Amino acid sequence: MQNDERYGQAVRGLGWACGDIVVARTFWCRLWGLMGHRPRGSGNVEIILVFPRCSSVHTFGMVAPIDVVFFTDDNRVLARYERVAPGRILAHRGASWVCERIHVPPDDRG
Repeated sequence: MQNDERYGQAVRGLGWACGDIVVARTFWCRLWGLMGHRPRGSGNVEIILVFPRCSSVHTFGMVAPIDVVFFTDDNRVLARYERVAPGRILAHRGASWVCERIHVPPDDRG
């Protein structure tokens, strides 16, 4: 996995406290995503997972709600969803890439 500044700039523009931005480039990373991850708690930086060339995500296997944002190729936000529960599918026509993170309640954001 490697960081990509293009994605980092867009994610920082969301106002998310960015620490670890992971670009899901391999089959296994894309398949597993954030399954099994839990919020780290107050003051800790969350993992933000980026899916290039992607217009849909699922939350099957998640143990906590996630936040999801769909972007155009020029990094404009098409749609933003917060607290997406496990067992859902989200898609947005025209999205070029998607990012997701474990939802962090406002009182716990670092």
